[in-house]
Amino acid sequence: MERNGFVKRQLPNTCPLCYRVKDFVRDHKHGIYVLGDGTHAIAVVDGYYIDTYDVGDRTVLFYYEKV
Repeated sequence: MERNGFVKRQLPNTCPLCYRVKDFVRDHKHGIYVLGDGTHAIAVVDGYYIDTYDVGDRTVLFYYEKV
């Protein structure tokens, strides 16, 4: 990911500080991101997540941001 212009960022993984996919897209209306929850990757483009099912309640542990 880094070779393709992405920067990795960590997030708190314990609630109540945990960050869900639906919270992430609400706070990141512009940009390209790849979110990770430890077992799954989720694409986010301009405030919309793209996946094969509804992942809005999954907890984001880290993400890559296109810079």
